[in-house]
Amino acid sequence: MSKTAILIVNGSAPGNKIPWLDCCLRQIERHSRSSNYQIYIANGDSEAEGRYAAATYPKVKVFSYRTEETNAKQHSAGLDFLIERLDKEIEYFITLDSDAFPIRDRWIEILTGFIETGVTAIGVYRDEFIRELEPFVHISCLCMRKQDYYNLGIRFADGYKPGQDFSYYASCEWLKRKASLVGLRRSNVNNRHFLIAGVYGNLIYHHGAGSRPPVFRTSEDPAQNEAVWKDLREAALTNLDELITGLIECPYDAIETLPIPTVRVKQQNMNLALINRDWQKYSQSLENTGQQKTEFTCGKGVFILGMHRSGTSCLTGMLEQYGLHLGEVSQGEKFNQKGNRESEVVMQINNELLLANGGYWYEPEEVQWVPPPLKQRIEQFKQNLGVGKLWGIKDPRMLFCLSAWFQPDTLLVGTFRHPYDVIYSLKDRANIVLPERDWQELWFRYNCQLISLYRLCPFPIVNFDWEPNRYRAAVQNLGRSLSLNIEREDFFDPELRHHLCGEEIPDPRARKLYSELVEIAECEEKKLQEVSKRPDRLQIIKLDLERSHSQLSQIKAFLE
Repeated sequence: MSKTAILIVNGSAPGNKIPWLDCCLRQIERHSRSSNYQIYIANGDSEAEGRYAAATYPKVKVFSYRTEETNAKQHSAGLDFLIERLDKEIEYFITLDSDAFPIRDRWIEILTGFIETGVTAIGVYRDEFIRELEPFVHISCLCMRKQDYYNLGIRFADGYKPGQDFSYYASCEWLKRKASLVGLRRSNVNNRHFLIAGVYGNLIYHHGAGSRPPVFRTSEDPAQNEAVWKDLREAALTNLDELITGLIECPYDAIETLPIPTVRVKQQNMNLALINRDWQKYSQSLENTGQQKTEFTCGKGVFILGMHRSGTSCLTGMLEQYGLHLGEVSQGEKFNQKGNRESEVVMQINNELLLANGGYWYEPEEVQWVPPPLKQRIEQFKQNLGVGKLWGIKDPRMLFCLSAWFQPDTLLVGTFRHPYDVIYSLKDRANIVLPERDWQELWFRYNCQLISLYRLCPFPIVNFDWEPNRYRAAVQNLGRSLSLNIEREDFFDPELRHHLCGEEIPDPRARKLYSELVEIAECEEKKLQEVSKRPDRLQIIKLDLERSHSQLSQIKAFLE
Protein backbone atom coordinates (compact mmCIF):
# COMPACT_ATOMS: atom_id res chain seq x y z
CA MET A 1 0.00 0.00 0.00
CA SER A 2 1.35 3.44 -0.94
CA LYS A 3 2.23 5.70 1.95
CA THR A 4 0.71 9.15 2.34
CA ALA A 5 2.11 12.11 4.26
CA ILE A 6 -0.24 14.54 5.99
CA LEU A 7 1.33 18.00 6.24
CA ILE A 8 0.31 20.53 8.90
CA VAL A 9 1.93 23.90 9.55
CA ASN A 10 1.35 24.89 13.18
CA GLY A 11 2.24 28.56 13.15
CA SER A 12 3.92 30.75 15.70
CA ALA A 13 0.96 32.64 17.16
CA PRO A 14 0.74 31.38 20.77
CA GLY A 15 -2.19 30.40 22.90
CA ASN A 16 -4.90 29.36 20.46
CA LYS A 17 -3.50 26.42 18.48
CA ILE A 18 -3.72 23.47 20.87
CA PRO A 19 -7.53 22.97 20.62
CA TRP A 20 -7.50 23.02 16.81
CA LEU A 21 -4.39 20.93 16.36
CA ASP A 22 -5.61 18.35 18.85
CA CYS A 23 -9.02 18.20 17.15
CA CYS A 24 -7.36 17.80 13.76
CA LEU A 25 -5.05 14.99 14.91
CA ARG A 26 -7.87 13.24 16.74
CA GLN A 27 -10.07 13.26 13.63
CA ILE A 28 -7.21 11.96 11.46
CA GLU A 29 -6.62 9.08 13.86
CA ARG A 30 -10.35 8.38 14.10
CA HIS A 31 -10.90 8.09 10.35
CA SER A 32 -7.56 6.59 9.19
CA ARG A 33 -7.27 3.38 11.21
CA SER A 34 -6.63 1.16 8.18
CA SER A 35 -4.57 3.68 6.21
CA ASN A 36 -0.82 3.85 5.67
CA TYR A 37 0.14 7.40 6.59
CA GLN A 38 2.55 9.61 8.49
CA ILE A 39 1.82 13.09 9.89
CA TYR A 40 4.46 15.80 9.49
CA ILE A 41 4.07 18.97 11.57
CA ALA A 42 6.09 22.16 11.10
CA ASN A 43 5.83 23.58 14.60
CA GLY A 44 6.29 27.25 15.45
CA ASP A 45 7.39 28.86 18.67
CA SER A 46 5.35 26.71 21.08
CA GLU A 47 7.47 23.74 22.02
CA ALA A 48 4.70 22.52 24.34
CA GLU A 49 2.38 21.97 21.40
CA GLY A 50 4.98 19.92 19.56
CA ARG A 51 5.76 17.77 22.57
CA TYR A 52 2.05 17.22 23.23
CA ALA A 53 1.32 16.15 19.63
CA ALA A 54 4.30 13.79 19.42
CA ALA A 55 3.55 12.20 22.79
CA THR A 56 -0.18 11.74 22.18
CA TYR A 57 -0.30 10.61 18.55
CA PRO A 58 2.15 7.88 17.50
CA LYS A 59 2.17 8.65 13.77
CA VAL A 60 3.31 12.25 14.22
CA LYS A 61 6.72 13.69 13.32
CA VAL A 62 7.32 17.20 14.65
CA PHE A 63 9.88 19.54 13.08
CA SER A 64 10.91 22.78 14.71
CA TYR A 65 10.08 25.56 12.28
CA ARG A 66 10.97 29.04 13.47
CA THR A 67 10.88 31.93 11.05
CA GLU A 68 10.55 35.69 11.07
CA GLU A 69 7.68 35.40 8.60
CA THR A 70 4.06 35.36 9.76
CA ASN A 71 0.66 34.16 8.62
CA ALA A 72 0.31 33.19 4.95
CA LYS A 73 3.98 33.56 4.03
CA GLN A 74 4.95 31.40 6.99
CA HIS A 75 2.34 28.81 6.02
CA SER A 76 3.35 28.53 2.37
CA ALA A 77 7.06 28.30 3.19
CA GLY A 78 6.27 25.85 5.97
CA LEU A 79 4.65 23.43 3.55
CA ASP A 80 7.71 23.53 1.29
CA PHE A 81 9.84 22.97 4.40
CA LEU A 82 7.89 19.78 5.19
CA ILE A 83 7.85 18.48 1.61
CA GLU A 84 11.64 18.67 1.53
CA ARG A 85 11.73 16.42 4.62
CA LEU A 86 9.37 13.69 3.42
CA ASP A 87 10.65 10.13 3.69
CA LYS A 88 11.54 8.39 0.45
CA GLU A 89 8.66 5.91 0.66
CA ILE A 90 6.08 8.74 0.63
CA GLU A 91 4.16 8.75 -2.67
CA TYR A 92 1.34 11.19 -1.88
CA PHE A 93 0.93 14.14 0.44
CA ILE A 94 -2.19 15.80 1.83
CA THR A 95 -1.97 19.32 3.20
CA LEU A 96 -4.31 20.18 6.07
CA ASP A 97 -4.92 23.38 7.94
CA SER A 98 -5.02 22.75 11.66
CA ASP A 99 -8.73 23.63 11.59
CA ALA A 100 -9.44 21.23 8.69
CA PHE A 101 -9.93 17.51 9.18
CA PRO A 102 -11.67 14.40 7.80
CA ILE A 103 -15.22 13.43 8.74
CA ARG A 104 -15.47 9.96 7.19
CA ASP A 105 -13.42 6.76 7.02
CA ARG A 106 -11.09 5.95 4.13
CA TRP A 107 -10.74 9.63 3.33
CA ILE A 108 -7.09 9.13 2.41
CA GLU A 109 -7.94 6.33 -0.03
CA ILE A 110 -10.72 8.44 -1.55
CA LEU A 111 -8.40 11.37 -2.22
CA THR A 112 -5.48 9.30 -3.51
CA GLY A 113 -7.94 7.28 -5.60
CA PHE A 114 -8.65 10.41 -7.65
CA ILE A 115 -4.91 10.85 -8.22
CA GLU A 116 -4.62 7.24 -9.39
CA THR A 117 -7.23 7.93 -12.09
CA GLY A 118 -5.13 10.72 -13.63
CA VAL A 119 -6.04 13.76 -11.54
CA THR A 120 -3.02 15.91 -10.65
CA ALA A 121 -4.45 17.44 -7.49
CA ILE A 122 -7.75 17.34 -5.60
CA GLY A 123 -8.68 19.66 -2.79
CA VAL A 124 -11.19 21.97 -1.15
CA TYR A 125 -12.96 23.93 -3.89
CA ARG A 126 -12.78 27.57 -2.92
CA ASP A 127 -15.38 29.58 -4.82
CA GLU A 128 -16.63 31.71 -1.93
CA PHE A 129 -14.49 34.66 -3.11
CA ILE A 130 -15.81 34.58 -6.66
CA ARG A 131 -16.36 38.34 -6.66
CA GLU A 132 -12.59 38.79 -6.58
CA LEU A 133 -10.99 35.43 -7.42
CA GLU A 134 -11.80 32.68 -9.87
CA PRO A 135 -12.43 29.31 -8.17
CA PHE A 136 -9.36 27.32 -7.15
CA VAL A 137 -8.25 24.37 -5.01
CA HIS A 138 -7.35 25.43 -1.51
CA ILE A 139 -4.47 24.31 0.63
CA SER A 140 -6.71 23.70 3.67
CA CYS A 141 -6.97 20.19 2.23
CA LEU A 142 -5.10 19.31 -0.94
CA CYS A 143 -3.83 15.95 -2.14
CA MET A 144 -1.26 15.26 -4.87
CA ARG A 145 1.71 13.07 -5.70
CA LYS A 146 5.03 14.23 -4.30
CA GLN A 147 6.67 13.71 -7.69
CA ASP A 148 3.97 15.71 -9.51
CA TYR A 149 4.58 18.60 -7.16
CA TYR A 150 8.26 18.64 -8.09
CA ASN A 151 7.60 18.08 -11.80
CA LEU A 152 5.24 21.06 -12.02
CA GLY A 153 7.99 23.32 -10.74
CA ILE A 154 5.80 25.59 -8.59
CA ARG A 155 6.52 25.88 -4.88
CA PHE A 156 3.87 27.07 -2.46
CA ALA A 157 6.19 29.82 -1.25
CA ASP A 158 6.46 31.13 -4.84
CA GLY A 159 2.84 32.21 -4.69
CA TYR A 160 3.02 34.41 -1.63
CA LYS A 161 2.27 38.06 -2.20
CA PRO A 162 0.54 40.45 0.21
CA GLY A 163 -3.21 40.15 -0.31
CA GLN A 164 -2.90 37.10 -2.60
CA ASP A 165 -3.89 33.59 -1.61
CA PHE A 166 -0.92 31.38 -2.47
CA SER A 167 -3.31 28.46 -3.13
CA TYR A 168 -4.90 30.55 -5.88
CA TYR A 169 -1.52 31.29 -7.42
CA ALA A 170 -0.51 27.62 -7.32
CA SER A 171 -3.83 26.55 -8.92
CA CYS A 172 -3.47 29.05 -11.76
CA GLU A 173 0.13 28.07 -12.46
CA TRP A 174 -0.67 24.35 -12.36
CA LEU A 175 -3.51 24.86 -14.82
CA LYS A 176 -1.17 26.72 -17.17
CA ARG A 177 1.01 23.61 -17.09
CA LYS A 178 -1.97 21.44 -18.13
CA ALA A 179 -2.50 19.91 -14.69
CA SER A 180 -5.85 18.23 -14.00
CA LEU A 181 -7.41 19.77 -10.88
CA VAL A 182 -10.55 18.55 -9.12
CA GLY A 183 -12.33 20.46 -6.35
CA LEU A 184 -14.37 19.10 -3.47
CA ARG A 185 -17.59 21.09 -3.65
CA ARG A 186 -18.99 22.72 -0.53
CA SER A 187 -21.70 20.26 0.51
CA ASN A 188 -23.39 22.12 3.37
CA VAL A 189 -27.16 21.95 3.42
CA ASN A 190 -27.17 24.70 6.06
CA ASN A 191 -24.79 27.64 6.11
CA ARG A 192 -24.45 30.18 8.90
CA HIS A 193 -21.65 31.94 7.08
CA PHE A 194 -20.49 32.09 3.49
CA LEU A 195 -17.10 30.59 4.40
CA ILE A 196 -16.85 29.56 8.06
CA ALA A 197 -17.81 25.96 8.94
CA GLY A 198 -17.70 24.46 5.47
CA VAL A 199 -18.09 20.76 4.65
CA TYR A 200 -16.40 19.88 1.36
CA GLY A 201 -17.21 16.81 -0.69
CA ASN A 202 -18.95 15.30 2.37
CA LEU A 203 -15.36 14.39 3.24
CA ILE A 204 -13.56 17.32 4.90
CA TYR A 205 -14.60 19.93 7.45
CA HIS A 206 -12.79 23.27 7.26
CA HIS A 207 -13.64 25.78 9.92
CA GLY A 208 -11.94 28.75 8.31
CA ALA A 209 -9.95 31.41 10.19
CA GLY A 210 -9.60 28.96 13.05
CA SER A 211 -6.46 30.54 14.45
CA ARG A 212 -6.72 34.10 13.21
CA PRO A 213 -9.23 36.95 13.34
CA PRO A 214 -12.24 36.26 11.07
CA VAL A 215 -11.50 38.91 8.45
CA PHE A 216 -12.46 38.04 4.86
CA ARG A 217 -11.78 39.90 1.65
CA THR A 218 -15.40 39.92 0.46
CA SER A 219 -17.18 40.46 3.78
CA GLU A 220 -18.28 43.86 5.02
CA ASP A 221 -19.70 42.91 8.44
CA PRO A 222 -16.83 42.29 10.90
CA ALA A 223 -19.14 42.12 13.91
CA GLN A 224 -21.27 39.41 12.34
CA ASN A 225 -18.15 37.48 11.31
CA GLU A 226 -16.84 37.63 14.88
CA ALA A 227 -20.12 36.45 16.42
CA VAL A 228 -20.59 33.53 14.02
CA TRP A 229 -16.90 32.60 14.28
CA LYS A 230 -17.09 32.33 18.07
CA ASP A 231 -20.35 30.35 18.08
CA LEU A 232 -19.21 27.85 15.46
CA ARG A 233 -15.75 27.49 16.96
CA GLU A 234 -17.31 26.57 20.30
CA ALA A 235 -19.63 24.08 18.58
CA ALA A 236 -16.75 22.46 16.68
CA LEU A 237 -14.53 22.09 19.72
CA THR A 238 -17.23 20.81 22.09
CA ASN A 239 -19.43 18.56 19.92
CA LEU A 240 -18.11 18.24 16.39
CA ASP A 241 -20.37 15.34 15.40
CA GLU A 242 -23.47 17.33 16.29
CA LEU A 243 -22.22 20.36 14.37
CA ILE A 244 -21.49 18.32 11.22
CA THR A 245 -24.88 16.59 11.45
CA GLY A 246 -26.60 19.98 11.52
CA LEU A 247 -24.57 21.37 8.64
CA ILE A 248 -25.27 18.52 6.22
CA GLU A 249 -28.54 17.18 7.72
CA CYS A 250 -27.16 13.66 7.90
CA PRO A 251 -26.28 11.60 10.99
CA TYR A 252 -22.52 11.54 11.44
CA ASP A 253 -22.33 7.75 11.28
CA ALA A 254 -24.17 7.79 7.93
CA ILE A 255 -21.89 10.27 6.14
CA GLU A 256 -20.27 7.41 4.23
CA THR A 257 -23.56 6.87 2.36
CA LEU A 258 -23.44 10.39 0.90
CA PRO A 259 -21.99 11.18 -2.54
CA ILE A 260 -18.72 13.08 -2.90
CA PRO A 261 -19.60 16.13 -5.00
CA THR A 262 -16.67 17.33 -7.08
CA VAL A 263 -16.02 19.80 -9.86
CA ARG A 264 -13.28 19.98 -12.45
CA VAL A 265 -11.28 23.17 -11.90
CA LYS A 266 -10.48 25.07 -15.08
CA GLN A 267 -9.24 28.45 -16.12
CA GLN A 268 -12.48 30.37 -16.25
CA ASN A 269 -11.35 33.66 -17.84
CA MET A 270 -14.17 35.27 -15.88
CA ASN A 271 -14.85 38.99 -15.81
CA LEU A 272 -15.12 39.52 -12.08
CA ALA A 273 -17.14 42.72 -12.37
CA LEU A 274 -19.70 40.65 -14.27
CA ILE A 275 -19.79 37.91 -11.65
CA ASN A 276 -20.18 40.58 -8.98
CA ARG A 277 -23.33 41.67 -10.83
CA ASP A 278 -22.56 45.37 -10.49
CA TRP A 279 -24.27 46.01 -13.81
CA GLN A 280 -24.04 49.82 -13.65
CA LYS A 281 -20.29 49.74 -13.11
CA TYR A 282 -20.01 47.03 -15.75
CA SER A 283 -21.90 49.07 -18.32
CA GLN A 284 -19.66 52.03 -17.58
CA SER A 285 -16.60 49.85 -18.08
CA LEU A 286 -17.92 48.85 -21.51
CA GLU A 287 -18.39 52.49 -22.43
CA ASN A 288 -14.93 53.38 -21.18
CA THR A 289 -13.31 50.66 -23.26
CA GLY A 290 -15.44 51.39 -26.29
CA GLN A 291 -16.53 47.77 -26.51
CA GLN A 292 -19.49 47.23 -28.82
CA LYS A 293 -22.20 44.61 -28.69
CA THR A 294 -21.97 41.77 -31.17
CA GLU A 295 -24.47 42.03 -34.02
CA PHE A 296 -26.39 39.06 -35.38
CA THR A 297 -28.78 38.96 -38.31
CA CYS A 298 -30.88 36.02 -37.16
CA GLY A 299 -34.09 36.47 -35.17
CA LYS A 300 -34.59 36.45 -31.44
CA GLY A 301 -33.88 33.12 -29.73
CA VAL A 302 -35.61 31.34 -26.84
CA PHE A 303 -33.64 28.62 -25.05
CA ILE A 304 -35.69 26.03 -23.16
CA LEU A 305 -33.55 24.86 -20.24
CA GLY A 306 -33.95 21.86 -17.96
CA MET A 307 -32.59 18.42 -17.22
CA HIS A 308 -33.38 15.34 -19.29
CA ARG A 309 -36.88 13.94 -18.57
CA SER A 310 -37.94 17.11 -16.74
CA GLY A 311 -40.70 18.35 -19.01
CA THR A 312 -38.53 20.14 -21.54
CA SER A 313 -40.15 18.28 -24.47
CA CYS A 314 -43.65 19.12 -23.29
CA LEU A 315 -42.84 22.78 -22.67
CA THR A 316 -41.10 23.10 -26.03
CA GLY A 317 -43.92 21.31 -27.85
CA MET A 318 -46.54 23.63 -26.36
CA LEU A 319 -44.55 26.74 -27.28
CA GLU A 320 -44.05 25.37 -30.80
CA GLN A 321 -47.79 24.77 -31.05
CA TYR A 322 -48.30 28.42 -30.08
CA GLY A 323 -45.98 29.58 -32.87
CA LEU A 324 -42.37 29.27 -31.66
CA HIS A 325 -40.19 28.26 -34.62
CA LEU A 326 -38.00 25.20 -33.92
CA GLY A 327 -36.83 24.18 -37.36
CA GLU A 328 -36.34 20.46 -38.02
CA VAL A 329 -36.76 18.54 -34.76
CA SER A 330 -37.78 15.05 -33.62
CA GLN A 331 -41.56 14.58 -33.85
CA GLY A 332 -41.80 11.12 -32.29
CA GLU A 333 -39.60 8.41 -30.78
CA LYS A 334 -39.66 5.28 -28.64
CA PHE A 335 -39.47 7.01 -25.27
CA ASN A 336 -41.34 10.17 -26.24
CA GLN A 337 -44.57 9.65 -28.16
CA LYS A 338 -44.77 13.25 -29.41
CA GLY A 339 -41.04 13.63 -29.95
CA ASN A 340 -38.41 15.26 -27.83
CA ARG A 341 -38.47 18.43 -29.97
CA GLU A 342 -34.69 18.37 -30.23
CA SER A 343 -32.55 19.06 -33.28
CA GLU A 344 -30.03 16.36 -34.14
CA VAL A 345 -27.66 19.11 -35.21
CA VAL A 346 -27.88 20.92 -31.86
CA MET A 347 -27.51 17.68 -29.93
CA GLN A 348 -24.40 16.72 -31.93
CA ILE A 349 -22.83 20.16 -31.49
CA ASN A 350 -23.46 20.13 -27.73
CA ASN A 351 -22.11 16.60 -27.37
CA GLU A 352 -18.92 17.73 -29.10
CA LEU A 353 -18.75 20.85 -26.91
CA LEU A 354 -19.02 18.74 -23.76
CA LEU A 355 -16.39 16.30 -25.02
CA ALA A 356 -14.05 19.17 -25.90
CA ASN A 357 -14.37 20.39 -22.32
CA GLY A 358 -13.87 17.00 -20.69
CA GLY A 359 -17.48 15.92 -20.13
CA TYR A 360 -20.53 14.14 -21.54
CA TRP A 361 -24.24 14.37 -20.81
CA TYR A 362 -24.04 12.06 -17.79
CA GLU A 363 -20.74 13.64 -16.61
CA PRO A 364 -21.36 17.24 -17.63
CA GLU A 365 -18.72 19.97 -17.52
CA GLU A 366 -19.62 23.59 -18.10
CA VAL A 367 -18.29 24.73 -21.45
CA GLN A 368 -15.34 27.08 -21.08
CA TRP A 369 -13.79 26.65 -24.51
CA VAL A 370 -15.49 26.58 -27.92
CA PRO A 371 -13.39 25.14 -30.78
CA PRO A 372 -13.59 27.50 -33.79
CA PRO A 373 -15.22 24.90 -36.10
CA LEU A 374 -18.04 24.39 -33.56
CA LYS A 375 -18.49 28.13 -33.20
CA GLN A 376 -18.96 28.40 -36.96
CA ARG A 377 -21.50 25.55 -36.95
CA ILE A 378 -23.44 27.24 -34.13
CA GLU A 379 -23.67 30.54 -35.97
CA GLN A 380 -24.64 28.79 -39.19
CA PHE A 381 -27.38 26.84 -37.44
CA LYS A 382 -28.88 29.98 -35.92
CA GLN A 383 -28.76 31.73 -39.28
CA ASN A 384 -30.61 28.82 -40.88
CA LEU A 385 -33.45 29.10 -38.34
CA GLY A 386 -34.56 32.23 -40.15
CA VAL A 387 -34.33 36.01 -40.07
CA GLY A 388 -36.91 37.90 -38.02
CA LYS A 389 -38.52 34.82 -36.47
CA LEU A 390 -38.92 34.02 -32.80
CA TRP A 391 -37.10 30.71 -32.75
CA GLY A 392 -36.44 28.22 -30.00
CA ILE A 393 -33.82 25.61 -29.15
CA LYS A 394 -34.29 22.81 -26.66
CA ASP A 395 -31.54 20.48 -25.50
CA PRO A 396 -30.90 19.54 -21.84
CA ARG A 397 -27.16 19.80 -22.51
CA MET A 398 -27.71 23.50 -23.15
CA LEU A 399 -27.55 24.09 -19.39
CA PHE A 400 -23.81 23.49 -19.67
CA CYS A 401 -23.32 24.72 -23.26
CA LEU A 402 -25.22 28.00 -23.12
CA SER A 403 -22.12 30.19 -23.19
CA ALA A 404 -21.39 28.96 -26.71
CA TRP A 405 -24.85 29.94 -28.01
CA PHE A 406 -25.41 33.40 -26.50
CA GLN A 407 -26.57 36.29 -28.64
CA PRO A 408 -27.88 39.76 -27.70
CA ASP A 409 -31.58 38.83 -27.93
CA THR A 410 -31.34 35.54 -26.02
CA LEU A 411 -34.35 34.69 -23.83
CA LEU A 412 -34.46 31.86 -21.33
CA VAL A 413 -37.26 29.70 -19.97
CA GLY A 414 -36.82 26.70 -17.71
CA THR A 415 -38.51 23.64 -16.28
CA PHE A 416 -37.78 21.10 -13.55
CA ARG A 417 -39.25 17.92 -12.09
CA HIS A 418 -39.13 15.85 -8.90
CA PRO A 419 -35.74 14.10 -8.77
CA TYR A 420 -37.11 10.59 -8.46
CA ASP A 421 -39.50 11.04 -11.39
CA VAL A 422 -36.47 12.07 -13.44
CA ILE A 423 -34.29 9.22 -12.16
CA TYR A 424 -36.87 6.49 -12.79
CA SER A 425 -37.55 7.85 -16.26
CA LEU A 426 -33.84 7.99 -17.13
CA LYS A 427 -33.26 4.48 -15.87
CA ASP A 428 -35.94 3.22 -18.27
CA ARG A 429 -34.43 4.87 -21.31
CA ALA A 430 -30.71 5.52 -20.76
CA ASN A 431 -28.23 3.18 -22.41
CA ILE A 432 -25.87 3.39 -19.45
CA VAL A 433 -26.03 1.89 -15.97
CA LEU A 434 -25.26 4.14 -13.01
CA PRO A 435 -25.60 3.55 -9.27
CA GLU A 436 -28.63 5.16 -7.62
CA ARG A 437 -26.39 7.71 -5.90
CA ASP A 438 -24.85 8.80 -9.22
CA TRP A 439 -28.27 9.38 -10.77
CA GLN A 440 -29.15 11.58 -7.78
CA GLU A 441 -25.91 13.50 -8.16
CA LEU A 442 -26.64 13.99 -11.87
CA TRP A 443 -30.07 15.48 -11.09
CA PHE A 444 -28.42 17.74 -8.55
CA ARG A 445 -25.75 18.98 -10.97
CA TYR A 446 -28.19 19.80 -13.77
CA ASN A 447 -30.57 21.64 -11.50
CA CYS A 448 -27.78 23.46 -9.68
CA GLN A 449 -26.83 24.78 -13.10
CA LEU A 450 -30.43 25.83 -13.78
CA ILE A 451 -30.74 27.69 -10.51
CA SER A 452 -27.32 29.30 -10.94
CA LEU A 453 -28.39 30.77 -14.27
CA TYR A 454 -31.64 31.95 -12.70
CA ARG A 455 -29.78 33.73 -9.90
CA LEU A 456 -27.62 35.49 -12.47
CA CYS A 457 -30.59 36.78 -14.49
CA PRO A 458 -34.09 35.60 -13.42
CA PHE A 459 -36.34 34.06 -16.08
CA PRO A 460 -39.62 32.07 -16.11
CA ILE A 461 -39.38 28.54 -14.71
CA VAL A 462 -42.32 26.13 -14.63
CA ASN A 463 -42.84 23.09 -12.43
CA PHE A 464 -43.60 19.94 -14.41
CA ASP A 465 -45.05 18.39 -11.24
CA TRP A 466 -47.97 20.85 -11.15
CA GLU A 467 -51.41 19.35 -11.72
CA PRO A 468 -52.47 19.56 -15.42
CA ASN A 469 -54.71 22.63 -15.34
CA ARG A 470 -52.20 24.67 -13.37
CA TYR A 471 -49.33 23.61 -15.61
CA ARG A 472 -51.30 24.36 -18.81
CA ALA A 473 -52.29 27.81 -17.53
CA ALA A 474 -48.70 28.67 -16.61
CA VAL A 475 -47.37 27.72 -20.05
CA GLN A 476 -50.20 29.59 -21.75
CA ASN A 477 -49.28 32.71 -19.79
CA LEU A 478 -45.67 32.17 -20.78
CA GLY A 479 -46.80 31.96 -24.42
CA ARG A 480 -48.68 35.24 -24.04
CA SER A 481 -45.60 36.92 -22.64
CA LEU A 482 -43.74 35.83 -25.79
CA SER A 483 -46.58 37.23 -27.99
CA LEU A 484 -47.44 33.73 -29.24
CA ASN A 485 -50.93 32.55 -30.23
CA ILE A 486 -52.11 30.40 -27.34
CA GLU A 487 -55.49 29.75 -29.00
CA ARG A 488 -53.95 27.06 -31.16
CA GLU A 489 -54.41 23.34 -30.48
CA ASP A 490 -52.97 22.26 -27.14
CA PHE A 491 -49.90 20.00 -27.30
CA PHE A 492 -50.02 19.00 -23.62
CA ASP A 493 -51.33 15.51 -22.80
CA PRO A 494 -51.19 14.73 -19.05
CA GLU A 495 -51.58 11.01 -19.80
CA LEU A 496 -48.06 11.01 -21.23
CA ARG A 497 -46.52 12.04 -17.92
CA HIS A 498 -45.11 8.88 -16.38
CA HIS A 499 -43.24 7.94 -13.19
CA LEU A 500 -45.27 10.22 -10.91
CA CYS A 501 -43.85 8.78 -7.72
CA GLY A 502 -43.84 11.76 -5.38
CA GLU A 503 -41.42 9.98 -3.05
CA GLU A 504 -39.71 11.76 -0.19
CA ILE A 505 -36.26 13.03 -1.18
CA PRO A 506 -33.72 11.55 1.27
CA ASP A 507 -30.67 13.51 0.03
CA PRO A 508 -30.84 16.79 2.01
CA ARG A 509 -29.04 18.78 -0.69
CA ALA A 510 -31.48 17.63 -3.39
CA ARG A 511 -34.43 18.18 -1.06
CA LYS A 512 -33.38 21.75 -0.37
CA LEU A 513 -32.65 22.47 -4.04
CA TYR A 514 -36.03 21.08 -5.12
CA SER A 515 -37.80 23.22 -2.50
CA GLU A 516 -36.02 26.31 -3.78
CA LEU A 517 -37.01 25.51 -7.36
CA VAL A 518 -40.63 25.08 -6.25
CA GLU A 519 -40.54 28.53 -4.64
CA ILE A 520 -38.99 30.10 -7.73
CA ALA A 521 -41.60 28.53 -10.02
CA GLU A 522 -44.41 29.86 -7.83
CA CYS A 523 -42.88 33.34 -7.86
CA GLU A 524 -42.52 33.30 -11.65
CA GLU A 525 -46.05 31.89 -12.01
CA LYS A 526 -47.44 34.94 -10.23
CA LYS A 527 -45.57 37.26 -12.56
CA LEU A 528 -46.93 35.48 -15.61
CA GLN A 529 -50.48 35.52 -14.23
CA GLU A 530 -50.42 39.29 -14.58
CA VAL A 531 -50.64 38.76 -18.32
CA SER A 532 -54.11 37.21 -18.12
CA LYS A 533 -55.32 39.50 -15.32
CA ARG A 534 -54.09 42.73 -16.86
CA PRO A 535 -53.25 42.61 -20.57
CA ASP A 536 -51.76 46.11 -20.26
CA ARG A 537 -49.00 44.59 -18.14
CA LEU A 538 -47.81 42.42 -21.02
CA GLN A 539 -44.98 44.82 -21.78
CA ILE A 540 -43.78 44.67 -18.17
CA ILE A 541 -43.67 40.89 -18.28
CA LYS A 542 -41.87 40.99 -21.62
CA LEU A 543 -39.31 43.34 -20.16
CA ASP A 544 -38.93 40.96 -17.24
CA LEU A 545 -38.32 38.13 -19.67
CA GLU A 546 -35.71 40.22 -21.43
CA ARG A 547 -33.69 41.04 -18.33
CA SER A 548 -31.17 38.64 -19.75
CA HIS A 549 -30.87 40.68 -22.97
CA SER A 550 -28.07 42.99 -21.90
CA GLN A 551 -26.64 40.73 -19.22
CA LEU A 552 -26.29 37.53 -21.18
CA SER A 553 -24.97 39.21 -24.31
CA GLN A 554 -22.23 40.74 -22.19
CA ILE A 555 -21.43 37.32 -20.78
CA LYS A 556 -21.00 36.02 -24.32
CA ALA A 557 -18.42 38.66 -25.13
CA PHE A 558 -16.31 37.70 -22.17
CA LEU A 559 -16.62 33.95 -22.67
CA GLU A 560 -15.33 34.18 -26.23
